[in-house]
Amino acid sequence: MSLSCEGTPCHFLRVNDVQIYDAQQPKVFEEALRLGIVKQTGHWWQKNREMFLNLPSGSHEVVVKVYPISPLKAEAFHLIHRFDAHQRYRLVFYRQSRDTQKAKSLLESSAPMPLCVDLRQDEKTLRSFCRRADVVTGFGEFKEVSRSF
Repeated sequence: MSLSCEGTPCHFLRVNDVQIYDAQQPKVFEEALRLGIVKQTGHWWQKNREMFLNLPSGSHEVVVKVYPISPLKAEAFHLIHRFDAHQRYRLVFYRQSRDTQKAKSLLESSAPMPLCVDLRQDEKTLRSFCRRADVVTGFGEFKEVSRSF
């Protein structure tokens, strides 16, 4: 199965216990390449190549670093999911639109829109998560949200 990102640049940091990407010295770890876990699009000389995971079926913990605002501001997303064999999965990142009618204060209405991510298998959304802005402490955690599909 394969797993990729859409909507914002991302780096896969870890899958289970295998380190994928070193954010300190932007590079992919040799072990991840040797095991065939990570693949990259484009040519080796291109600076910003997209990466995707190539994993066996089963339960995996995936840690993703995303850059929804700028390359200098990263957010972390952790996912534990049971992936099926021979399937194509995507993590689709987006900003959730806000209903301004429900804002209780000016401070709440000025807070950034929640950052959300859908786990999709082909075109079907399997799971959705959102990270809402807390007006006092900043962003909270990604929490799974129920959706009516």
